[in-house]
Amino acid sequence: MNKSKMVQKKENEKETYEVSVPTNFKLFKMRADNDYSFSAFLNDEIWGTVPKAFNDPYDSMAIYNFYELHNYIVKIINSDVSLKKKLCEINFINLDDYSSTKLAKALISTLTDGDDALRSSVLMSSCFTEKIDNEIMWAHYANNARGFALEYDFKELVNFGRNLERKSNELLYSNYNFLDIEEEYLMPNVLVPIIYKNRKYNMTEYLKKVIDNEMLGVKKLYIENSEWTLRQSIINLLNNTHEFRLDKSTFYEMNCFKKTDWKYEREWRLLAYNMNPLYLNSSPHMLFGELKPKAIYLGEKMSNYNKESLISIAQKKKIKIYQMYTKMEKNSIKLKYKEVK
Repeated sequence: MNKSKMVQKKENEKETYEVSVPTNFKLFKMRADNDYSFSAFLNDEIWGTVPKAFNDPYDSMAIYNFYELHNYIVKIINSDVSLKKKLCEINFINLDDYSSTKLAKALISTLTDGDDALRSSVLMSSCFTEKIDNEIMWAHYANNARGFALEYDFKELVNFGRNLERKSNELLYSNYNFLDIEEEYLMPNVLVPIIYKNRKYNMTEYLKKVIDNEMLGVKKLYIENSEWTLRQSIINLLNNTHEFRLDKSTFYEMNCFKKTDWKYEREWRLLAYNMNPLYLNSSPHMLFGELKPKAIYLGEKMSNYNKESLISIAQKKKIKIYQMYTKMEKNSIKLKYKEVK
């Protein structure tokens, strides 16, 4: 049976999860019937997408305590008059009895895009499912069964993730070695299952560290008149997401939990650090690399033209081809598949 098993444990008030998978475990990538998907299949490409661009607008979103952040910012500002004056000047806010409150609100407003910033600039994710016979998956992710699905070997995907991590690190070091970026800044690329729970990561403490870093940047740049080089700019960006990358609990809480409404997906994610911002590329997509699938599953509603095209590609790749079909039962229907010879 192609199904993972997850066991939840509690140690010192912290939750941990152990995941086991059966021998010959498979994961499937659902694809729509469009040129983008056909091209990726033809070239054995696996692409990642920023969570902000997912079909779930609340995916990888976090919560925060507005009043706690507000009071934290006000306290910092009121303890440093020169910082307060400079922040008012930068944000075009009059220096008066209410300026600290106005600055706090403005900064929180910027930072809580803080959530979207993480969802856009830090992560890329390529999503897979354990189930090939789920009608909703075919409806939502394969254009109402007019698309197709690709089968991947689990162990090969794990190794693919490890190679992706190595290549990403090499790319970062070879292009930005003058920054002396430490290894601790590099986020691991991992293949992880989604945990379905009705909760969100509370990023209040994380945002406090971002606030500290932003205040330090303002002091250095505007008050101490330090020279702000490209190196310092990028290190400042890395500092803002430093805790996010280092703290595993933060990393998983933010990106590996979804509401129980989505449990039917049986989702796994291949996560990678988004290299696009370093190259001034705002695309929500990034090529992870190439990995040949083990098989292709043709949607039941796929057009004959597309079917013939994909079969031709699959035959050249020498991978198995399966056709999805509906099996009528007494009171219901089930999705099945059969091999195309």
